[in-house]
Amino acid sequence: MSRLLWLALLLLGLSACVPAVPDPRPAVAVINAPAEWRITPLADELEALLRAEPAAAALRFVFSEPLRFQEERRDMYDARAPLQAAFMAQVFGADLALMVAAPRYERVVEPLFGDLVRVLVAVQVEALIVDPGTAAVVASYRSSVIYIEELMSRRAAQREEAEDALRGEARRQALAELAPWLAAELVRLLGRT
Repeated sequence: MSRLLWLALLLLGLSACVPAVPDPRPAVAVINAPAEWRITPLADELEALLRAEPAAAALRFVFSEPLRFQEERRDMYDARAPLQAAFMAQVFGADLALMVAAPRYERVVEPLFGDLVRVLVAVQVEALIVDPGTAAVVASYRSSVIYIEELMSRRAAQREEAEDALRGEARRQALAELAPWLAAELVRLLGRT
């Protein structure tokens, strides 16, 4: 029995010395940018939707935690965002950068009568595909504006605002609208490289 255990430990030790095979699929870095329209959960939510798309099985995605760390520390405002996204994609070995932001992310509360209010939200999401080698925006997509309206009490409206529930739902609808187009475009662009 001890020989069998010794042999198993030897094989386990030797298997640790075998180099890992790198994933040959092209990589995409999904980044919350530009900063003036940054809504932090957008990139992770979009990446989850892209992973669910059949076309995106040909892609891999850069690990998100280091990307979120870099987003907060880089100058990702205005016209500098594509350049910074390109730098981030290069650092993390991505073949393309996918910037996602919400140029329209509104919430309005209108009093009606008594304790009743109308909560109106409007959300639009934009995605830009950036070439890491040139920092050029090679494709741009915008969702339609998603409107959600709900009647509720003032207290419920305050609770909803703290949870950002209605805008979150509109954000998910806008991202779901973009995900199939983005997955197909990413595969098309990366099929050329």
